[in-house]
Amino acid sequence: MDDARRTVHLTADGRMTYETGVSGHGPTGAVLADLVAEEIRTWNADYHDRIPHIELPDTPAVPDRAAGRFVLDRPNHPITIIWE
Repeated sequence: MDDARRTVHLTADGRMTYETGVSGHGPTGAVLADLVAEEIRTWNADYHDRIPHIELPDTPAVPDRAAGRFVLDRPNHPITIIWE
């Protein structure tokens, strides 16, 4: 999976805005890319004031949207995204 980010513009209050893209590779890459894109949309709508952290833990984390923790299920190592 690749991600891409490009600067879109500077806001009136001096913040940079970005556009993020995701592409998946392999037999289930498109499914994973769709999941990541959906979480990016969730972050943009509800959590953009928090800093995202991505983890690949050895054991699956428990998703908790209220706490800002999302889990992208994958066969070997689920991806945990935490909005702090």
